[in-house]
Amino acid sequence: MVFPKEKKYDLKVLNRYINEKKIFKIDHPDLPISIYNYTRNTQYNNDWDEITMAMRLTIIDDKGKVIAAPFNSKFFNYEEVRDKVPVKGDYVYVQEKLDGSLGLLFFYADKWHLATKRSFNSDIGIRGMEILRNTYTVMDQSFAREFSYAVEIICKESKNVVDYKNKNRVIFLSASMNGTELHWTTALGVFNYNGIKKKDIVKTEQHMSFGESLYNSLKEKNEKNKEGYVLRFQPDTFRMKIKYEEYIRLHSLLTGVSNIDIWKHLKEGRDISELLEEVPDEFDKWVKGIVKDIGYHRYAIMERCGKIHDYFRYGKYNDREPEPSKEDFIDHLDNYAKVEPKIRALCLLIWDRKSTDRLVWKMIRPKEEKTFWKK
Repeated sequence: MVFPKEKKYDLKVLNRYINEKKIFKIDHPDLPISIYNYTRNTQYNNDWDEITMAMRLTIIDDKGKVIAAPFNSKFFNYEEVRDKVPVKGDYVYVQEKLDGSLGLLFFYADKWHLATKRSFNSDIGIRGMEILRNTYTVMDQSFAREFSYAVEIICKESKNVVDYKNKNRVIFLSASMNGTELHWTTALGVFNYNGIKKKDIVKTEQHMSFGESLYNSLKEKNEKNKEGYVLRFQPDTFRMKIKYEEYIRLHSLLTGVSNIDIWKHLKEGRDISELLEEVPDEFDKWVKGIVKDIGYHRYAIMERCGKIHDYFRYGKYNDREPEPSKEDFIDHLDNYAKVEPKIRALCLLIWDRKSTDRLVWKMIRPKEEKTFWKK
């Protein structure tokens, strides 16, 4: 086996990405290591590059050295990367996509740690470690410490769409060394060396090639109470997801975010990324559409009112002399422009140089959509 070289990042570059809200980090309370992740802003804006793609539960020390990482790169739904799927390859592994919480098991400072996306000591991580220690009582002695392990933690503490019947499990997804993911057959060898049971390793099928026929056969299964698949190409490290439509529909219902929630967020001037944390990334396109519609509606109303006001008060070429009175403007609105009552009220607020925000946001409040899932 050829051991992967150590990976290292320039911390100044990572800090710049943090300041630009492309990635974020969570520091360990005691040790000189941090969890790095891409942000929902990065997902929403499709702001991907070599660094943002690599920051998914990536553990880096205070010198920039990668201590552990679950995968080589962020991976997407097939529909998003259809034109990037490797044309040539040895084969493709089709693995069950589990609906738990991603964890990263790694050995550092003389002990095992199980980190999750936002914490070194989350309730889900603590529960996952309890499951591991109860299942593998000699893991301190038997698990190979030079590797890190991506796992799916399934327990009542994690919010799942799939009903696992209250089963508590930790499923091994991959193995990495020095922040570089190992070939699947190598990972299986590591799992076997550690004594990991077959039932605790992600279900995997090997196919000799990938094409539309395989995609359609997997997508059309649409099994109830399952999320879908992760496809892993070899020898390339490319990965992609295929999610069932039924899972996506149920996820949207569980999330419960509506177009009114987006409207409220924009109305209050809050960062849309706060709301995005509650929305599956499959629905970013829907969110963008709502944001665009609300923004355009607001712009169109204010543009119309501004022109009515400015043309009457100042003239088309800013040559109106003398300036008319408010009474003249009211007469113009009622008898010539004949605008609707709310537009009339906005025009008068503009005339009086008062804030229009409260009224215009009320005017552009959309009709509520109870769910954002549309097949």
